[in-house]
Amino acid sequence: MLFRAVLPFVLFLACVVFSGGCMCAGEAAPIPRGVIVCKPQHAKLPTALVVASDIDTASAGAIPMSFSATSMGEASLVMPLRTVPGRGVEPSISLTYSSGGGNGVAGMGFAISGGSAITRCPSNLTDGEIREVRYDKFDKLC
Repeated sequence: MLFRAVLPFVLFLACVVFSGGCMCAGEAAPIPRGVIVCKPQHAKLPTALVVASDIDTASAGAIPMSFSATSMGEASLVMPLRTVPGRGVEPSISLTYSSGGGNGVAGMGFAISGGSAITRCPSNLTDGEIREVRYDKFDKLC
């Protein structure tokens, strides 16, 4: 029992006494003289210049967006996201922010808009009856 209590102390004492090479005080590391040259591992490859005049670019730091304020005084910001055009179809997707919005898929107040979806919706008088969504075959699709 006494051995278990003394052993950690003896190991600690040995580390402190015999740490000779681990002193923080002493001489500073020598400062290298001259220039240290880093040699590349591989030969230099030719640089290809990209010249494309048909690509629309924005100046650095400029993000196309539109800001507005709602009638309730909430800030609204819309930033269009560039997408790759498909075969005859080019989706229009944007990242939107509303200061009155809740927690969305992109963070607090942020949402992604422009994607279409078919969802279930309640029936109203123009459908012939007033009915909430019940997740059955009689739900209307919007």
